[in-house]
Amino acid sequence: MEKEVRKRKALWMRYVDFRRVRDLLLLIAENNGKLRAGTLEEIGVKRGILVKNDGTLFAHSPRYHYRKIIEHLGMATNTRGFYFISENEKVKKLLGLIQFKEPLAEIEKEIIADIVTNNPDCKKLFFDCFIKKRKYDLITFRNEANSIKVETKGKEGVILRNLVDSSILRIDTPDLMHAVFWGIRLWSLELGITDEIFIHYKDGRIIYPIRKKGNLPKVEITSNILSFIKFQPGEKWLTISMQDIAKEVALPLRVSIGEIKDTIIELKKRFSQYVDFIPSSSSFIDLKTPFALQDRVLTKTYLRDKEGQFISHIKIHKDLYETLRKKKGGPL
Repeated sequence: MEKEVRKRKALWMRYVDFRRVRDLLLLIAENNGKLRAGTLEEIGVKRGILVKNDGTLFAHSPRYHYRKIIEHLGMATNTRGFYFISENEKVKKLLGLIQFKEPLAEIEKEIIADIVTNNPDCKKLFFDCFIKKRKYDLITFRNEANSIKVETKGKEGVILRNLVDSSILRIDTPDLMHAVFWGIRLWSLELGITDEIFIHYKDGRIIYPIRKKGNLPKVEITSNILSFIKFQPGEKWLTISMQDIAKEVALPLRVSIGEIKDTIIELKKRFSQYVDFIPSSSSFIDLKTPFALQDRVLTKTYLRDKEGQFISHIKIHKDLYETLRKKKGGPL
């Protein structure tokens, strides 16, 4: 019984918007040692932090989880019923950057990502599945962690399987599902620690570690896209699927799908006569997976044109290929 209680206490993670976490942290800093839980929530509502985008107030449960996540991540402590800001240098650095209610800047995401990946509970329940090392920081995780596959097992729940050493993490209770799959997994995705691809439902969802945004020049991404293009004799145009690009480039380079798409869009802008987009109907895409209604991890590999159509393939002319190949990707 005691072991089960300890396990449940370790499952404090829930999906949160870290912009709201950051803004609540600022309220604590502005009133250091003066706010009780109820007062913090009350001010959070008045300042528009604990309010949904449609204007409705957060219910008690999400307000509670926001406070507890701040506590468990070591950003602030609840001492004798009052909230005190942490003396942690990372928290101090984050507070020095905050622009209230503004979207999270990349540097803010990186600081929070560092805090999350160093949290013992988050390591044990999610990040350890990617990497054999027991001691690692965010940089080591980005550079050395393996990809994992998400396998759905019906009544058995979900299994996270390391694609290199086949170690597994079972998510087989509602609490684990909320804390890990819909909690830490989404934190990691939104903070830019990992990204996800879904090529086909038979292959499942792949979660993989990514570099810090902007850490890899677009010229390197372009070069890797071109590296697996093979024109046949006499061919002038070659058609490549966005999913193939994602699979062949994203995983080995540890780069996000977003950065790959930005690179392709830049190529299209600069060389429109040599790059063409081929749209695909969303109904066709949805037919390829039974999980389309759960989230949009499949469609994230596709581009969108000005009319909002999904771009499933791109066509590249041989002249562009030859020009950029000689320049090893060409400056972008």
